[in-house]
Amino acid sequence: MITRFYQRYSKAIITALFLSLAVLYPLAESIPPNNNTETWLSDENEARQVYEDFRFHFGGEELILVALDRAEHDPKLIEAVCGRLERLDVIRKVWSPDRLASMMSEFDLPESEIEQRLHRVAISQDGKFAGIIALLTDDGLRDRTATMNQVDDVLQYCQLDTSTMKITGAPVIVAELNRLGGKQANQVYFGITIAICLGVLFYTLKQFTPAFLILIETIWAFQLTLACVRIGGGEMNFILDSLPVMVMVFSMAVAIHYLHHFATHRNDDDPIGQTLKGVRWPCLLATFTTAIGLASLGISTIPPVRQFGIATAGGTFAALIAGLGITPAILTLYPPDHFESRWLHQFFRRAAARLYVHRVSTTMCVCGLVTWCGLGVIWIKAEFQPLNFFPEDSKVLQDTKYLHRELASTDSVELVVDFETQDIPDTQRIRMIREMEDSLREVEHVQLVLSATSFLPDPLPQGFSAALEAIRQHSDDNDFIADGGHLWRISAKVEAAEDATSQHLFHVLSAKSEELAAEHNVKITCTGIAPLVERAQQDIFDGFWKSVFTAFCLISVIMVICLKSPLAGAVAMIPNVTPILLVFGTLGWLNIPTDIGTMMTGSIALGIAVDGTFHFLTCYRRLYDQTGNSVYATRVALETTGPPIVQATVITGLGMLALGLSNFGPTVRFGLLMTTSLFVALIGDLILLPCLLYMRPSRVAATNRKASKPADQARHIPSPHLGKPRRPTEATGLDDDAEGCFV
Repeated sequence: MITRFYQRYSKAIITALFLSLAVLYPLAESIPPNNNTETWLSDENEARQVYEDFRFHFGGEELILVALDRAEHDPKLIEAVCGRLERLDVIRKVWSPDRLASMMSEFDLPESEIEQRLHRVAISQDGKFAGIIALLTDDGLRDRTATMNQVDDVLQYCQLDTSTMKITGAPVIVAELNRLGGKQANQVYFGITIAICLGVLFYTLKQFTPAFLILIETIWAFQLTLACVRIGGGEMNFILDSLPVMVMVFSMAVAIHYLHHFATHRNDDDPIGQTLKGVRWPCLLATFTTAIGLASLGISTIPPVRQFGIATAGGTFAALIAGLGITPAILTLYPPDHFESRWLHQFFRRAAARLYVHRVSTTMCVCGLVTWCGLGVIWIKAEFQPLNFFPEDSKVLQDTKYLHRELASTDSVELVVDFETQDIPDTQRIRMIREMEDSLREVEHVQLVLSATSFLPDPLPQGFSAALEAIRQHSDDNDFIADGGHLWRISAKVEAAEDATSQHLFHVLSAKSEELAAEHNVKITCTGIAPLVERAQQDIFDGFWKSVFTAFCLISVIMVICLKSPLAGAVAMIPNVTPILLVFGTLGWLNIPTDIGTMMTGSIALGIAVDGTFHFLTCYRRLYDQTGNSVYATRVALETTGPPIVQATVITGLGMLALGLSNFGPTVRFGLLMTTSLFVALIGDLILLPCLLYMRPSRVAATNRKASKPADQARHIPSPHLGKPRRPTEATGLDDDAEGCFV
């Protein structure tokens, strides 16, 4: 028997649990972070291909901007910093005010004009800061966090005061996002989550050792999942940061359901065998359907989303192994003495009676609320603005805002002007580029426009042909001319606002570039980080809803097969969409944008709802097959499965609230939205579903002769956790006129 197996090997299983953690933990912790923008697009994406072509010719738009106080740092120190930065393998070129001034002086620009042109390029608008512009090599772009570590080492070596120094740029932002969203920064908040879960488990079991071991098994489940991700070559990102919490939720739910079934059979001859027999199918079906919902994210074109779907789908099975494989060993060694929550069972008895009496009105109210909230999904919108992820007191955020205001924004829309094979004199090309620049400066929210002509005198003096050779010599340095002079780059620095996002400005400038291309008979291509962010944002948004729809259809088919009725399967899916419609519909009504992390909670909400639905329906179907009475089966199923569903929700939901203490925006929103989805799922599973089943016709009402035998059986079928059998009217508190409904 299974009980004998666990009696013999439980200590070995617990020992193996701790020993395997010693192996899994280092693997899980060694997953490298990667929140680079380009990773959110597939290699086949058109926007990414255009951007990669731009990088090939011009080296990319990303830069590190270090601003030093000119009153405290003389030009010699600034030049020394530039020299040390330039020696790094991750830096290909460094510009300073003096270096740019020296280059422009080669083109005979007067000093007064040089100073004017350097404003908002390398000198702040108020004249207080001098900017050091560091351009990255391909290796530097490949690992921005490592690049920033090397840059920080140089700045510290030069004994620069970080309090008077300001620094920004895409690599700075990505490195800070990796730090804030990484495991080390979130260990405190995740530790609080673990402590809360342990406290609630201890309150439930009244014994510390089994509560502690159950918590350890949930940790083992997500460590196993993360270790598999590491072995598979995965990388940590905003989405995958939620994986440990998800797997913990799933494994905790399986363990709680096992505990409740074990409390029913603990006095049997084979308690573990009987418990596994009762809990295996609902847990297996719930795991399978949840895995389908998550694996459906694999249809996404976004690599991190695909990785998230596959990893979390595997994590659900790790949770099943932990919940049904390790929990029996824990309970064999440390059987709980007082696990039953009588007040919770009594609450569900009273709730079952009230729901029966008000089944129609409750169904109408809940369905009306879900429908009304669900309409808000139409207006839901996704947003991927990395700066919004930072807390308001973040130095990176404050430095970025200041430098965007006083110097040019590091956000830009890049226009590549292709003269193709046109035999146009260089002076004419310069004139055309300048006309384009003037047109772009007229566009609202464009702070600054730069090109190779920014370093040339205006107008061009007589006999400037000799200086044109100098332009070609500097083409590799200034990154504005490529392909032998056939490709010219115009960089439009844009300042996003509430009414004009970077993506919106990209579309405006794209339309403007089409006009300029037609006017000058050239080809102009727009690219930059802005279109990458927009395309990634849209692909994630579309792919997420496609995956949810795919998962919903597949789970519906499984529901129909399990319940052997298309109508019953359709009814059973209504509670499963309740959390998605209520939560995301409300966000749409309130006009609250969702980021990448919160969008993924939709799959979690679907999985949580399906888990509770299967446990409820498994118990309901068994009782309905025995009695033919839908009302009785619904009542007992609610009394039986309600407590474990609520306890699993409370334990994990309270733990999620701790994530709201994080300094990282996506983590905060994920924790709050996850908690909300957990508790909203109870509405579908424990209110709406019972009311719908209460209204299902009972087979026992067909004939009195057929009903008599099931009626006798129904009165003597003990409800788990309820003690001795009672007449249904005694259990529900209904009057005698309603007794026939519970026979």
